[in-house]
Amino acid sequence: MVTRADGELLVTREAVREAVRDERSWEAVGVALDVRPGLAFMVATGVPADGGGVPDLSERTGAGPTLSSPQVLVNPREHNPVRNDLVEAWVRARAERELG
Repeated sequence: MVTRADGELLVTREAVREAVRDERSWEAVGVALDVRPGLAFMVATGVPADGGGVPDLSERTGAGPTLSSPQVLVNPREHNPVRNDLVEAWVRARAERELG
């Protein structure tokens, strides 16, 4: 990794490729380098993770963990809990008020 004059840390292709050798997924590479997985993928391969404008995507993404599609690295799902005690308590209270 390289630090710019303004102190911002930049991820280099060499750093990503080294992390790729040690990790089993692009998500783990992103965590190791403190960047988003899609950025690590793009730095390592030169291909945007959404595959936009790249007709030979499968030929250009040789390095790193295998993916069914790099699209999964773009805007990964946020944690979405199925249950929330606070919400359930509010719904119960509202139902009691409405139904008597």
